[in-house]
Formats: sequence, C-alpha cells, structure tokens
Amino acid sequence: MKAEKRMYHLKRSEEEVRVNDYNPLLLLLWKANIDVSFTSECSLALADFVSGYVTKAERGHMQDLWQDILDHRGIYSKLFRIGIKCLNSRPIGLYETCDILLGNLTKKLSEVEEIAANDSSTEDFYGDGLVTHFYPNRAQEYEEYCLYDFVAKLTYKGKDKNGERCYRELQKERLPDFIDFNVYKENQRDSFYYAIILLFVPFRNEDELVHDGETV
Repeated sequence: MKAEKRMYHLKRSEEEVRVNDYNPLLLLLWKANIDVSFTSECSLALADFVSGYVTKAERGHMQDLWQDILDHRGIYSKLFRIGIKCLNSRPIGLYETCDILLGNLTKKLSEVEEIAANDSSTEDFYGDGLVTHFYPNRAQEYEEYCLYDFVAKLTYKGKDKNGERCYRELQKERLPDFIDFNVYKENQRDSFYYAIILLFVPFRNEDELVHDGETV
C-alpha cells in the first residue's frame, strides 16, 4: 500500500482471511469486487478519501456535465439534463454486458406472500415474468391477443375466487416500452426480426416461435 509516497507492506495473520476483502466466501456471495482501501493516516485522509470517492464523476463525461451546469437554463432543466446524461453514460461491468448481450436474466424477484408460503429451506425465489408466465398463461378469451395487444389493451384487475389473474380492457391503449434496434446494422437484424415476431405473433410457448435448427 502507498501513503505519502511510501510503500507499506501489510502483514495478515491466518485469522484475518475471515474478515478482509480476500475472504473467498465473501467474494462468492457478493459476486463483485470489494472496493476496500488502506488508509494509514488520521481522520483527515480518511475524510478526504470518502468525500472524493462518493463525489467522483463518471469517467470521460465531466466536461459535458460542466457545460450543463454553466448553461443559462433554469435549475430544474439543468438537474433533469444532468440526471438523464448520467443515466445514459453509466459504465457497466464486463459480466453485466455479457448477460445483456446473451439475454441472460440478471435478477429475479419474489412476492413476500410467495416467499412466506414456500418451504423455509427452499432457494427457488423468483417472480413470474410477463413474457415467460403471464402472457403464455392468459385466459382463453385472449387467445388471439399478441403480446403487444396484451400489454397495450389490458391491465391487471386482480384475482378471482380461484386465484386466477383477471384483466380488464383499457379505455385508451398505452404504448408499451420496447427496445429500439438499428436494422441497418447487421448484428442487430436478427434481434429486430425476432422482436417483431415476439410482439405480433400470438403464442403459448416462446420456443414455438423458432423452429428447430434456426437461430433466434
């Protein structure tokens, strides 16, 4: 470790493997790097490190932020522009990028009632999704509804006496959120065409949309 341009070698005992950032169990559970830094000085250096860390800007975007700050627009407009710019320029890790490109699920959620109803020893906690569960298991009266119509025309009403989900039609259709693809880029064409099929072809099983031997 370096402090005031001097090198320090930290000696650790065998017991310390249970408490520091090199604990293999913590790394496995956390599934990310543990950002821990050694501070060899008093409270001033510690306060400087903490304040600098929490206020650091996103890499490569500080100049654009200063332009928005020095703009002549109102304070609310400035805050809105800065917030949108920070969200759009947020750097993500390599593993998260791979999961997004491969279409892997990055998180699963469960309702509190579902967790309480399950066995306490179970580890299968996740929530049912729109594409994977709710739309394929829609009522027979909505058999001809494609996924786009299901989202645009219906809203969740509640559950009936049998525990089945009930929907009602909206008076005004809403525009569902969707991914914007650039069809002129060859690496996005397959995803674009599959998204069109997924949205506008009614299905009960998503695997039926792609025949054997064909790519998604």
